[in-house]
Amino acid sequence: MYLIDTTDLDIPSLAYTKFIDDICELLICLDSLTQYDSTISITKDSISQLIKQSVFNRNFTKILTSGKLKILLLDLLTKGNIIKKNYNFQKTNYKEILKDYTLLNGYKTNVAEKNFFTYLYSNTLETKYFEQYIQTHNGLTIKDIGNRILLKSSVCPYCNGSYLDNKSYSKDHFLPKANFPLLSIFINNLVLSCGVCNERYKLENYYIPSLHPYIDNINDQFKFTFFEDIEFVIGIVITSPINSQIYKATENYLELFKIKERYNSRNILTNSQEFLGDLRESFLEKCNDKAVNSINDIKIIIQGMITQKIHKLKTRHSTQLFSKLHTDILLQISNNLDEEAESIYFSLFNKFPQNH
Repeated sequence: MYLIDTTDLDIPSLAYTKFIDDICELLICLDSLTQYDSTISITKDSISQLIKQSVFNRNFTKILTSGKLKILLLDLLTKGNIIKKNYNFQKTNYKEILKDYTLLNGYKTNVAEKNFFTYLYSNTLETKYFEQYIQTHNGLTIKDIGNRILLKSSVCPYCNGSYLDNKSYSKDHFLPKANFPLLSIFINNLVLSCGVCNERYKLENYYIPSLHPYIDNINDQFKFTFFEDIEFVIGIVITSPINSQIYKATENYLELFKIKERYNSRNILTNSQEFLGDLRESFLEKCNDKAVNSINDIKIIIQGMITQKIHKLKTRHSTQLFSKLHTDILLQISNNLDEEAESIYFSLFNKFPQNH
């Protein structure tokens, strides 16, 4: 729910862009070859030799001539220019596409693209030759990119409710590879998340406009609230201007990950009540220790404690579960300081203040 700065990955990720560019150039070369010499026929038997005779580096040719990839490449012949055009547009305008789907101008993938690029993602990224290709072009392997992101945030950026580590994270294609296969190895489109968010809620679903944890500070667009009159309930208020694009993007995010429903689950409600109970107990203890005798004294102490706790949470939001929820609970108490202070006054003196 908090923005994760990935600008330090801009240069290392260029190697992945270079790989897609090389595929497009290879397709264009193969197409030109058949146009130049009509006797040349590119088949599953001849394509390996033609790729090996190309000007591309050894690791690249090893990747493209191994396994099923060379067969899937056959179905992309004659499509090199259009793939290059679509890929360059999607990666260059990625942020804008997340806010305005019409920029795609009716783009729809085809079966050949989907088969090739999804296979590339699923079966190639962690192979020796691909990692050597990436490192040759000053990039980071997909594992190293994941580890670098985990150093910035060890909590799921979608739900803020699950820890991530190098053995227990899920790689989510923010724009699904089934719909956007050209972005299957585009680093900004790969979000490290928990398995619940990716594999139970998001799956192949997506909305546009969207909030993206590497682009948007989702935290700023809504706030959690709590109600405890009859039963304890967590609510959500979108703080963006209504009818704005960012308001709709926030609605889409909340719906996609079922945030309200999940935050009203028994476990999270219990966590919230325990946090609130411990908080109020700490208020009472501090006021008792300070021997307060007025409602204003209580308010000053509570506000000081809230300010300290919010500051502490801000420094730990990338490593602490439910930091967004806990911060918003503190802010709600701060906005209702009179009511909270009166409750503490009553606990201390067994009576309500007459005036303050």
